[in-house]
Amino acid sequence: PYAHAAIVGIDTTDALQSPGVVAILTGADWRADGHANIFHVADPADGCDPGTKTFADRGGFVFDDGQPVIATDKVRHVGEPVAIVVAESVDAAKDAVERVMVDYDELPAASTIESALAENACRIWDGAPGNVCLDTLMWDEESAVEAAFAQAAHAIECSFTNNRIAGCQMEPRSGRGEYDSDTGRYFLYAGSQGSIRLKNGLMRVFGESADKVRVVSEDVGGGFGPRNFLYPDFALLTWAARRTGRSVKWTSTRGEAFVSDTQGRDNILRLALAFDDQHRFAGVKMDFLANIGAAPVSYAPVQNAARLCTSMYHVPVARARVRGVLTNTVPTGPYRGAGRPEMIYAIERLMDIYAREQGIDRIELRRRNLIPVDALPYSGTTGLSIDSGEFEKNMDMVMELADWQGFDKRCEKAESAGRLRGIGLANFMEIPVGFPHETADLTVTGNGRVELTVGTQSMGMGHETVFAQVLADRLGVPFDSVDLLTGDTDLTGMGGGAHSDRSMRLVGTLMVNAAASLVARATALAARVLGVAEEEVSFLDGGFHGGQTGHIGLFEIAALLEAGDVPGHEAAKLTVREAIHDRLPAFPNGCACSEVEVDPETGEVDLVRHALIHDAGLEINPMIVEGQGHGGIAQGIGQAMCEDFVYEESGAQILSGSFMDYCVPRAGDLPSFDLGSNPTAAASNPLGVKGGGEGGTTPALGAFFNALHDALAPLGTEEVPMPATSARVWELIERARARR
Repeated sequence: PYAHAAIVGIDTTDALQSPGVVAILTGADWRADGHANIFHVADPADGCDPGTKTFADRGGFVFDDGQPVIATDKVRHVGEPVAIVVAESVDAAKDAVERVMVDYDELPAASTIESALAENACRIWDGAPGNVCLDTLMWDEESAVEAAFAQAAHAIECSFTNNRIAGCQMEPRSGRGEYDSDTGRYFLYAGSQGSIRLKNGLMRVFGESADKVRVVSEDVGGGFGPRNFLYPDFALLTWAARRTGRSVKWTSTRGEAFVSDTQGRDNILRLALAFDDQHRFAGVKMDFLANIGAAPVSYAPVQNAARLCTSMYHVPVARARVRGVLTNTVPTGPYRGAGRPEMIYAIERLMDIYAREQGIDRIELRRRNLIPVDALPYSGTTGLSIDSGEFEKNMDMVMELADWQGFDKRCEKAESAGRLRGIGLANFMEIPVGFPHETADLTVTGNGRVELTVGTQSMGMGHETVFAQVLADRLGVPFDSVDLLTGDTDLTGMGGGAHSDRSMRLVGTLMVNAAASLVARATALAARVLGVAEEEVSFLDGGFHGGQTGHIGLFEIAALLEAGDVPGHEAAKLTVREAIHDRLPAFPNGCACSEVEVDPETGEVDLVRHALIHDAGLEINPMIVEGQGHGGIAQGIGQAMCEDFVYEESGAQILSGSFMDYCVPRAGDLPSFDLGSNPTAAASNPLGVKGGGEGGTTPALGAFFNALHDALAPLGTEEVPMPATSARVWELIERARARR
């Protein structure tokens, strides 16, 4: 019941007498068994140098004592586990939970960045003075940036607050834990974005070797970032299975998801831009404050925001200070875009504000500052080396797609109906991050199948389709002969799962390399079978040709090898393994354009048009890329218009813990989207892919709010906070009217 409280004692005596109860476990039991907190490796590998840590290796302050699996001394947010009841049925467990008596000593709680940083705020973790868990300065020296601002002809500064949002995956989390006492092996069956990441977390929690833990994740109903991590619930399931000798399963209710699944955004970004007398960038300064929640899970969104502070613009110098703040709220982590939407929103919004103040056309301002094609590859001040992209062309294409030139007529029509209409756009770029290690096993069998085993996973992104397309093309085999095997840690030992647009970059590269290695191996085998020199054998359309008339198919070679009928070779499988230890940097980019109408009497905002031009690199399957764009737009616009996870300020109690209080966009809230693409090949990988999973989300905030403020400009309203609900917009309109 408390967001912050010391645990004085837990009495399970009465609850243990409840019918159907098998066991009740508490933090004292966890501590007695010698198990650890979950260490998520909050400080990520650096975006440009994966061999270093982003913040600690820059000399920054980084706090990470892990996330408690179960509270032992105190609770730090509403929803943190304090006891686990194992019973014969869900109803029996719920009845017993009501009879567990916990004696708390309530402590002051902080739900916001401001309250946690207050001088009299209660410390949430002993190792984080002032509730600051991360503090790092990045990029150029302060003296160089301050000199650029001092010499600039113009400067502008503004703060932008991103609201907190919940993941709201279609399928709530669920899991089953087992323990084999004969082998001492833990087993977890649970949905995730990467089973290997869950396995690694369990190994650290229980202090076990890799052979003692197995995790299986099959089809998952939505990921979006929050399913990257090992949750306390999953560790508790496997622990309870060992303690009870029983298989233990659990399925989250939607209410439990709202108080336990990692949440997104919730940060304050103060951005300053300096320009010369030609309105070209002279420098950028940013101060980023992120609400980390009750325990560090991932500082990746902070890294992404800082790394992207210059976006795709030419900026001579930049300086960033980034801080993470602990609060008595559910921990935050990556959510679709993970820091990129926040940064793009801030810089694109501030450019519009600057253009209006200076009387310069907002499109012309962007043209003057975008990195031109002839400047690529471009080495930026934040360490990025941008290899490809047609940024100005993207902007021109989206303006044509959105009929920017015809907006004035649509605006006049809206005005005649008593409504305000606005249009806005946002250029965007994404940056290369994600787990930099991946493995692929490629096997061709004698019964006509191609098996690909990889560590990444699909949550509806179409891996089964696009991976098969690549292998069918490279091996000359039927598309439907390819089988994708993922999600079982007994099948593959290394992989980072699906996040940060990494899957096609890394696995695509591995497939190309593995196919080449397999063909090379099969060529040598075919030479033996055909009785010719290896250099006389060629591979075409799934078969090997040697000599004048010799021919044998790839599947035939595999069958002969399996049977031991290849001269000079024992029976074996036709298989190869490839591994990669690199991010293969790529920079998805593009431009989005929103058009809105506002009812000035009610404050209601309607998104009437939304267009997106996306450079996801060379597209293996354009339909899948477009589908990713649709979903990403809906999530970005949802944050802009209606989604808001709210805590009580004084006690950090959750006020939006159900879909009665937390609003997600419905189909009727969104128009039909207009999508186009302008693909340019990434130089880092043989398929030229960049990534299509986050391009819809990343520019949506900037485009939407630029359109909204364009509509409200005649009234002179203040900056509209997120989300732009009708109540908030109406209040700002009324304030503006009162000032006139």
